[in-house]
Amino acid sequence: MDTNRDQLKAKLLERFTQKLDAALASPTITMTDIENVVGQLQRDMGRNRGRVVVFKKNGKEGLRPACPHCKVALAKDRIRKRHIDSLQGWLEYQRVRYRCHECGKTYYPLDMELALSQGSRMSVQKEKQLALLAVHMPYEEAKKVYEELTRLKTARMTAHRAVQRLAVAMEKKPAAVVTEPIKEKGRTRRHVTADGVMVRIREEGWKEAKVGSVYEVDSERKGVEI
Repeated sequence: MDTNRDQLKAKLLERFTQKLDAALASPTITMTDIENVVGQLQRDMGRNRGRVVVFKKNGKEGLRPACPHCKVALAKDRIRKRHIDSLQGWLEYQRVRYRCHECGKTYYPLDMELALSQGSRMSVQKEKQLALLAVHMPYEEAKKVYEELTRLKTARMTAHRAVQRLAVAMEKKPAAVVTEPIKEKGRTRRHVTADGVMVRIREEGWKEAKVGSVYEVDSERKGVEI
């Protein structure tokens, strides 16, 4: 474990030296050059710091986890790699896969401890940030803005899938119920909702269309489209 950590520290120091030497070798250095170097070093530090934390957590051996269905202790199966698309870029780590000898299902306790999604390679924070941009602008624009702000690559359909996953998760949560009635008789409230849909156009491919709805709610909480 200490060997892996020392290797990561040495790699980070080497990359820092290379970037700094390349910047100082230029006859003219602009603020943009400085920002690019510092930004790249910050992302490198974030990725390597994440690896160190995962190595530490993966190295802690405690009681064997139990199968949530059969309630029996799981057996170690094999070690497998995983790549996570985080706010600092791609993060690679190894974790132990456990198997239940009763039902045959496999589990990754470290993934569950890190609160990682089983259906997405993105971290929770990156998925939320990308989805937040995508609900305010078309997916292609969200992709461009995200790449400009973070200097990290993403894709239009990645933003689309992030929004869809969060929408499904929200639908599973119980809806909030407003119990306070509208006091003034005859007074209405106007609501606006928006959504997006992907439409396949011949010879042009998939395009995004934004749709919206405007309606009013009366004192009896009945909606009327306007």
